[in-house]
Amino acid sequence: MFLTKFEINTARRGARFLLGNPQAMHAAVLSSFPPPPLGQENPRVLWRVDRAEHRVSLYVLSPAEPDMSALNEQAGWATNTWATREYEPLLRRLEEGQLWSFRLHANPTKQSMDPATKGKRFAHVTPKQQMQWLLDRAERRGFHVEMSGDAGPVLEVSSRTKDSFGRRDPNQEGRESAVTLVRVQFDGLLRVTDVGRFRETLVQGVGRGKAYGCGLMTIASADGRPS
Repeated sequence: MFLTKFEINTARRGARFLLGNPQAMHAAVLSSFPPPPLGQENPRVLWRVDRAEHRVSLYVLSPAEPDMSALNEQAGWATNTWATREYEPLLRRLEEGQLWSFRLHANPTKQSMDPATKGKRFAHVTPKQQMQWLLDRAERRGFHVEMSGDAGPVLEVSSRTKDSFGRRDPNQEGRESAVTLVRVQFDGLLRVTDVGRFRETLVQGVGRGKAYGCGLMTIASADGRPS
């Protein structure tokens, strides 16, 4: 596994187009890898876009090392602006009881219980609902969110966005369907409770919307040192 960080040049038109269309960004990320053999699907690639005050960064977790030359021409800087490191050393370092800071972009949803809309999924809309969505999944994902006395879990919804875009219908050539995606950024502190499950969480992602920049959890030492 490889984790890549790509710095996006938001002054470029191509970058602004990708940032405004998760479907296009997903295609751009996949273009950084050779096509799979005939009859095989693309390997699972997780990605997300982090936005700071003066910096926008794309993170990609992938089974193979990407070549982001094409993406750099479209949305990067004058020089190559990405760095890749092997992910396996971090996965091997995980131990039960370890404390980690984490960031996760996710699409918290719930299934409708109304017979009229049975089977459909709807986004959780309040920060309390969104945080509870993650807390409910933590144990089977191999971790628990740390508590801070009476203050509750060390967890916050640090940003929320709602994207609307068109998605090509694979069953009807040339037609698009409208997609609305609520993306939530969680920042918090977790403790590893099951190493095997937590490794799967980091590699496979959390929740729905993985093709659109959701699901990727990254961790860092709780004391602020690089992981």
